[in-house]
Amino acid sequence: MELRRTVAPAVALAALSAAVAGGFTRLVTGGDWLALVLGAAVLPHAIGIATRRRSALLQLGAWAAGLLAYLTWAVVPASTRFGLPTGSTIHEIGRRLEAG
Repeated sequence: MELRRTVAPAVALAALSAAVAGGFTRLVTGGDWLALVLGAAVLPHAIGIATRRRSALLQLGAWAAGLLAYLTWAVVPASTRFGLPTGSTIHEIGRRLEAG
């Protein structure tokens, strides 16, 4: 019963975020972007569920690692070495952030 009370709201929020991301299909043409947006919408909720009973510092570290992993694999996968971020990955993410 305890698991249902703690995880169910987070799963519902993840489903709502996915539905909102899917709703953008009416605004944007093509479907290449949908998987990236769904991943960005659901990943923070998944990390939150996984680290729910952990310390705030561990949660923050998990979210930072999740953001870096998502940006690496979804936005700049060509800058990795065997799927792992390198110095050029961080440089490329910074360059794209500066460019807007």
